[in-house]
Amino acid sequence: MKVNRKDVIIPNEIPWEIIFSPRSIAVIGKASLGKGGWLFLRALKKFDYKGDVYCIDEDGPGRFDVKWVPHVDNLPWGVEYAIVCVKAKGVPDVLRGLAKKGVKVAHIFSSGFAELKTIEGRSLQKEISDITISTGIRIIGPNCVGPFCPKGGIAPTPGIFPRVCGNVGFISQSGSITQSLIWNGHTYGFYMSKAISVGNCVDLDVEDFMQHMADEEDIDVLAAYLEGLDDFRRFFDVVSATTPNKPVILLKTGKTTPGLAAIGSHTATLSGDGVIWDHAMRQAGAILVGTYEELVHTIQAFAKAGPISGPRIGLMNRGGGEGIIAADYLSMLGFEIPEYSKDTQAKLGQYLPSSGTSVANPLDFAAVGGFPNVFGKILEIAASDKDIDVILYQHHVEFCTLFGGEEFNKGLLDALIDAANHIDKPVFVIAPLYYSYDVWYKTIQILNQAGIPVFSTLELGAKALLHMVEYYTKRGTKSLKF
Repeated sequence: MKVNRKDVIIPNEIPWEIIFSPRSIAVIGKASLGKGGWLFLRALKKFDYKGDVYCIDEDGPGRFDVKWVPHVDNLPWGVEYAIVCVKAKGVPDVLRGLAKKGVKVAHIFSSGFAELKTIEGRSLQKEISDITISTGIRIIGPNCVGPFCPKGGIAPTPGIFPRVCGNVGFISQSGSITQSLIWNGHTYGFYMSKAISVGNCVDLDVEDFMQHMADEEDIDVLAAYLEGLDDFRRFFDVVSATTPNKPVILLKTGKTTPGLAAIGSHTATLSGDGVIWDHAMRQAGAILVGTYEELVHTIQAFAKAGPISGPRIGLMNRGGGEGIIAADYLSMLGFEIPEYSKDTQAKLGQYLPSSGTSVANPLDFAAVGGFPNVFGKILEIAASDKDIDVILYQHHVEFCTLFGGEEFNKGLLDALIDAANHIDKPVFVIAPLYYSYDVWYKTIQILNQAGIPVFSTLELGAKALLHMVEYYTKRGTKSLKF
């Protein structure tokens, strides 16, 4: 179903600037409440898009203050980008009309193509494939929400999307996953430079966007949610060429029979064998995650923290029990929890009493170490130990608020951030949510602003850290388990 532009005369240039930063947009579809055209017109307005916007709906532009024309034939020449939200049967005629008006890129929001597995759906998708070949118009989709780019002022459907331009690039074969990851990024302090929901990929495909984002200087971390690929060999080559320079994090579905069945009705892609996929992608240097939550927090870790030199963890916490649980779990994953040197323990002993605390690893600072003038010092001392690669601190919001209120919690976080800025090893924070939601959320945001990776559970933080260690040590002599 995918066209091969190498076999045709039409040049294969992809107008990336128009895709992510168009100067003018035409929205074709009903502008009435809840309809496809309304969704994107409202999204552009809420995201404060600065270019010219045209509404093409014979019923009028509704409540939107945009330029209106009743039909594609009335569109002025030179509009760069179009969002097509009409019924599937009407898409081919719309595309032909847009091409005649010089539109360079069409994003097809409409569904009802090959994903239906019907003769009619496949025929319609073949027809739009033929149109991109014969006219040169580039197509995103069909059946997708399209691009997100804060710098270009373009957002997928209405929502409260952050306008911060970050260092993450994301490619997805699911519109809802695209939107959810943008929102979760705001919660956990990482932001998109560019994201794209690609749909059925009748023209522009996952490999095109992967190559583009791999070449972008402002993208440090690449991630993708995938259901299947039409050109696995090209994807393998792109990932292999990218991973030496920037991490590529992949969430691949369709590895089981139920998942494979669900994919068939979603994006009409070829899924492939899960075992072969995993082996090949590990060979290419990709980072494989198994759940959406693991995807979120692995991206967070790479987007915030720098290289990690090894698997040796310095654990810090307020209570003995949580430290023991963490030490056991991390050890089972393959991490090392080395004992602090005698010199390090002696320095820690200057700040922590011998009764009720522990200067070993895990370090249990009890209530005493919770004071800001003590906490920052013991963090710096622990991090200075030559046998420690990264600090993992378990922060109890409830302890802080019960001990001294929000001011105490804020003071401890300030001490943590100040110390983290003075040491040369990454600091990861586990901040479980028990019942103090408002204070917990403020805590997360404070750490986000400081660029410190923070996780709501030990499991999520440990898996993200594991992926970082494996990536930065290039899967060396120490083999860590999944």
